[in-house]
Amino acid sequence: MHILGNDGKNPKEIHPGPHELSGSIRKADLMEGRQISWKEDYVLNPVRLVKQWGLKSEIWSLQKPHLPDEETYGGVVIKRFPGTFSLLWNLLKEKNVALVLAHLRPYPPAILSPLTGKPCILIPHTYELGSNWPIKKISLFLMRRFKKVIALTPYERGVYLSNGLKEERVILLPHAIDADFFSGAPKASKASIQKKFSISNRDFVLTSISNFRKFKNLDTIIEAFASFNKRHPSSKLLIVGENQLKNPRYRDQSASRFKGVRDPEEIISQHKLKGRVIFTGGLNFEGVREALHISDIFVNNSDPETMGISVYEAAAAGIPSCLPSIPSFTAVFGSHALYSPPRDPEQLAKIFEQYFSQPALRESMRRELQQFIRQFDYPVFMKKLEALYRELISRR
Repeated sequence: MHILGNDGKNPKEIHPGPHELSGSIRKADLMEGRQISWKEDYVLNPVRLVKQWGLKSEIWSLQKPHLPDEETYGGVVIKRFPGTFSLLWNLLKEKNVALVLAHLRPYPPAILSPLTGKPCILIPHTYELGSNWPIKKISLFLMRRFKKVIALTPYERGVYLSNGLKEERVILLPHAIDADFFSGAPKASKASIQKKFSISNRDFVLTSISNFRKFKNLDTIIEAFASFNKRHPSSKLLIVGENQLKNPRYRDQSASRFKGVRDPEEIISQHKLKGRVIFTGGLNFEGVREALHISDIFVNNSDPETMGISVYEAAAAGIPSCLPSIPSFTAVFGSHALYSPPRDPEQLAKIFEQYFSQPALRESMRRELQQFIRQFDYPVFMKKLEALYRELISRR
């Protein structure tokens, strides 16, 4: 939760400079080991903006084991509270709060924040309004108390409008993408990157990048690759990201909807794909760019998915994409991708084959994607965010 304090400055009289890191937030502090580019950090991007206005900001969250009650990240104070009531009580008592940016609709401190009487914005990070009817109704009741609700895709915005949120309150504002970085070439040579990932120059490389949970349908991707690899043995599947399929932190993965999700290792063993499916584990954003640099096509088969930053990064790199035919992707990418239904390995394998057999299609997709993704670039996002913040803060 991003808390913006108003120290009396009038935002109409503030003239921020170029949208770069300033003050105590330094680029060098944010580079090492980061999974995403610092320009794509949706928690710190608002902080960068308001620091240029001379306004104070803090990040508030709940306490977690082995983490301090207070620390500094990127020059911003992070405060952690023992529970939801404690956080909201402290927010209620704060007198000089100009704006609250709350992340994640199911997160109690976020969705309840407007009850403190402070002006709040919500980024739900999900278009699912609840697992049952009562939760959905409570969610909508609370979402109507926010000054603005930020939707990351046109489909998400449509879901909120169709459920009664007022049009003027629902803003379409996708996360920023570091288009310049991902469209550029890595420092390392292509040959050295291929060697690092056990890829040969003759391999056709399919890449999937994610924080892999059950709704990402990794088993479907591997099943489709098994079929494709039988016809094209000189192919490799590069799996980039942490395997969270058995992480108890994600309790939703025990739901009945995921009953049919298979263990990736089981599928690899069944189809004798050892050495052809390559798990890199988690990579920082520079490692992600390297993986994309040696990729022929990019694969995502999630259901559901809001924005999926790695999909947009692959587009910035010009990698032709195989995406699930869910409206949060089709409403954005349109003809700039090929689609198959989630959890349908046969249809996904056909998409692999279509790209493989049509080099001209891959090249046209590459050119179109790199042009298309510019609308999500960091400077474009920051200008939109600045306009939104100025509007809301100036009302006070």
